[in-house]
Amino acid sequence: MPNPFTQEHAGEYEGGAFHPEFPKGKASGTFKVSGTGVTFECEHRTLQFPMIDLQVSVGGAADTIVFLKHPNHRDVSIYTLDHSILDHPALVNDPHIGEHVKSIRRKKTIWWGVLAGIILLAVGFIVLAWLAKSPLAKVAAANVPPAWEEKLGDTAFEQLKATTLDLIEDPALYAELAKLTDPLVKGIASQRYTFKFHITRNKQINAFAMPGGHVVIHTGLLLAADSPEEVAGVLAHEIAHVTRQHSLRKLFESAGIYIIVQTILGDASGLISVIADYGTFLANRKFSRDFEHEADNEGWAYLQRANIDPRGLAEFFKKLQQKKGGVIQTAEEATSILSTHPTDAERIGRLAEKWKKSDQKDGFVEIKIDWKAFKESGMLE
Repeated sequence: MPNPFTQEHAGEYEGGAFHPEFPKGKASGTFKVSGTGVTFECEHRTLQFPMIDLQVSVGGAADTIVFLKHPNHRDVSIYTLDHSILDHPALVNDPHIGEHVKSIRRKKTIWWGVLAGIILLAVGFIVLAWLAKSPLAKVAAANVPPAWEEKLGDTAFEQLKATTLDLIEDPALYAELAKLTDPLVKGIASQRYTFKFHITRNKQINAFAMPGGHVVIHTGLLLAADSPEEVAGVLAHEIAHVTRQHSLRKLFESAGIYIIVQTILGDASGLISVIADYGTFLANRKFSRDFEHEADNEGWAYLQRANIDPRGLAEFFKKLQQKKGGVIQTAEEATSILSTHPTDAERIGRLAEKWKKSDQKDGFVEIKIDWKAFKESGMLE
């Protein structure tokens, strides 16, 4: 019968050896495994371990190193990072060490299985955290004390005031605006916020709200509206963004899961640490479709409580859609129209359905503003 461990089965491996006579106690070299034993060669000397009583083990970080030792050479060991040596027939089929080698392989398989499980759990946690980010952001926002939320909005507003806003300070203008805003604010059940309305000289048809109650209205929006009810609709929508904490929730989603969890656990200090980078973000953010629908619904309810015709919101959106369809000449103009609140036919259709289902179709309060005279008064210049 031919010997199964002839030279054609011999394996050669890169590795090293520890030996007290080597410089610094170790040396690199190559070794061969055959049916008779292991032969290690380096520039210093040749080492030979017979197969009988050969000891095989693994060690090092995460068992990445295979060690070969022999009781006849207690101070010497050969090692390699090449785990394919564990598949060598001379080791696997040896009656004395074969089972031990198989045990090592089983241990490696279990270890890699555990590692794969840990990786899958980590990936699963990341995916779950990403999927749960919006619900967690909502919970975190609800945990922010009103004073913190107001401080966040004040800080962000002051940043914009110092850099991009050209605010109008005319008391007569704000007296007219209060005819719109006072009824809306009185209809809000929650007293969490003190709303502050600002008008800025800007031709863009836009308005935006910030955490804590700051609402900024562009003169371009006031000039584009054909009635005070249209502006009231937009402002009700903006107020709803504040009361539903949309900017704050979006800020949490952008700030990361750590800030979210920290706030849920009662520590809102991390939120203030990220304010410096988010003033412009809070002014220019675009909300998700769900947030826009929620603001539409809540704003509609505020208009009804104030007894203001809620169709003004839908009418203004229709006007914007018509402008986007033809009147606006450039891409820059098109993207500037109510840029933080993209309108679409679906939203207009939803508002139309709400009107159809509304119990009140008339008897709305008349907002005592001569809108044409208001726009031509020069106060918006």
